[in-house]
Amino acid sequence: MADANKTLGELFRDLRRERKMTQASAAQRIGSAQSQISAFERGRENVLSHEKIEALAHLYDVDLTTMLSAAAQLEPTARYCSSRECPTNMPFVFGELIRFRPTVVQTNESYCRMCGEPLVPECPHCNAPLQPGLNCSRCGHEYVEGISASSVVGDPEEWARHQRQRNAEITSVVAPAVPRNENSNSTV
Repeated sequence: MADANKTLGELFRDLRRERKMTQASAAQRIGSAQSQISAFERGRENVLSHEKIEALAHLYDVDLTTMLSAAAQLEPTARYCSSRECPTNMPFVFGELIRFRPTVVQTNESYCRMCGEPLVPECPHCNAPLQPGLNCSRCGHEYVEGISASSVVGDPEEWARHQRQRNAEITSVVAPAVPRNENSNSTV
């Protein structure tokens, strides 16, 4: 049952399917919403309380400690959030464009802790491994899509500076995940 390449939610999804249960029926039996079960199975572990996860384990007749241990064995990979609204992505002005420098983290998680969007493990255009910088070193596409500097109110430089300060304050309160080693060559 335990596959070391699956998240906790995926492990629970497999158990639910083995028992031929729908998300709706599992949700009803633990007093949750089907949408929460769906999000949990897709990697958003924070949508269910610990008590609800325990209830799922009891429903599926499995030991939660074993499930958590299996999920913890995943090998962390470099990932980033591709949402330009996410506070993990820092804006910088380049002429008439505002570009976003993603924060790359080593994590087993599938979704960003800050905004809930999917975390991306590679270049979205050519599937190359992540490299330092704003753009993919193989194809040159931006990791996070930029915007026109004219689309912000006021001075773009001041806007970007304010956003970076705000983002730094937000991310200092809730860490996006485990940041990549700042001393390695693989830092973005």
